[in-house]
Amino acid sequence: MKYPSFNVKEFLVPEFTLDSGKMIRFWVQIVPEKENQTDGYWGVKKIFEIIENYNSQNLGVKIHLCPSKLKMSLFDFIKPIKVGEYLEKVFGLKSSKIKNDLNSFNIKPEYTLRKMGFAHQKLFSIICGIERNDIIAFDFYGFAPDTEIKLIKYIHTKLDEGKSLLAFDNLGYKEENFDTLNIENLIIKRI
Repeated sequence: MKYPSFNVKEFLVPEFTLDSGKMIRFWVQIVPEKENQTDGYWGVKKIFEIIENYNSQNLGVKIHLCPSKLKMSLFDFIKPIKVGEYLEKVFGLKSSKIKNDLNSFNIKPEYTLRKMGFAHQKLFSIICGIERNDIIAFDFYGFAPDTEIKLIKYIHTKLDEGKSLLAFDNLGYKEENFDTLNIENLIIKRI
């Protein structure tokens, strides 16, 4: 999938090609929209809206957007579901492999989904999204450095399986030497 460069307000998203087994990691300059605002993550939200618009055009290829946490039904609040139960219900036999992967992030099968903290819910959403879809978009915001390292290690195994990922991170946290194995690092900055 090849995308031309485009603008999101005063930010330039560079041209990129998303190939099977590759990840595009966008390092986004986080700038508040107005002087008195502190939330500078609006740019990524706008890009996610563009992806949703692309998905709604029924072009055949869909990019799964990983939410910060999985959507719960009303029934899940009445009878809370545990991680292991959810995995068995959604993934069947494949669930034991996913349980092992989640264990490395300290997400246990006996944890109740809705009672997990923000980072665990977000990781769970990303991992389930990667397991269920071929093309995935998510952000790294809110993860501790050691969690991010583990997530990148997991992502490499999925890239080797042919998954394609779009990921967003804060340009302020970009390291001098960053991972380039099957990962293309692009910068999104204010023009």
